[in-house]
Amino acid sequence: EHFLETAWLADGATLVFALTWGAWALRQLPVAWFRRLRWVGAGVVLVNLVVALGQAQTQGVASWRSVTCTGLMGMDRFLGATGVGWFPMLAAWSPWLGAASIGLVVLSGKLVAWVGLIVAWMVWRPPPRPWRWTIGLAGLVAAWHLTTGSRMAQIEQRLLTWLHTGFASLAHPVVGWGFGPFSEAPISDYGYHLPSIHADWLSLAYHAGWPVCLGVGWLVWRTLHQAPRSQEGRALRAALAGVLVMACGQSLLGHARIVGILVVWWVWLLAEKEPELHAHA
Repeated sequence: EHFLETAWLADGATLVFALTWGAWALRQLPVAWFRRLRWVGAGVVLVNLVVALGQAQTQGVASWRSVTCTGLMGMDRFLGATGVGWFPMLAAWSPWLGAASIGLVVLSGKLVAWVGLIVAWMVWRPPPRPWRWTIGLAGLVAAWHLTTGSRMAQIEQRLLTWLHTGFASLAHPVVGWGFGPFSEAPISDYGYHLPSIHADWLSLAYHAGWPVCLGVGWLVWRTLHQAPRSQEGRALRAALAGVLVMACGQSLLGHARIVGILVVWWVWLLAEKEPELHAHA
């Protein structure tokens, strides 16, 4: 009980306080300060690209499609999310930087990163009937990636985990199972379970309950539904959409290296939507 209480205070309440207070503090900054972050994004992408290319070189794989690099992000899925998130903002600034962001997606070797990239592109530069294009392109990429047996095995394992997690969430659909360090243990009672749920939205429903999950989804939809007028705002909207779609099939938002920059992008988007509040910028 002492361990659970300590974990709740350290990883739960403290994290929520840091994110909410940090978001409020960032909200006080003028838009011009946020727009300088493009230089930070360019540096992050280029440095990770150089490191990932070095990692790919040392792997000595026969096909580039077999490459799985982490860059400086620590995990391949974080490298893919970095490429997806920075792509629309950097591509609007320079096509070469946009290509570098795509390079991170390629070197990450993650199918879900390709899907997130397609969604970000379609939200940023929507063609006629964008969702049909999105589903079609995502389907082609998925079919191409699933030509290897290992990919199919991964998909099968995750589908089993998601199915049994869904059944487990129905045991406490309103309040969830909580966020304690052993809160995922009951999933094993319902069947197959990987060490991680690998789906942030389903994980939120399991841990916090379906009302919280649906409420957060509604807030996300409300924020992203209307595109800002500025070029930066439209790119931010696409970046958030791409990463949040990735969160449907990966564990991303529970890690500080992703959720931290996501909060910055979110506040930046709100600032772009209300430029009159920062007229001094």
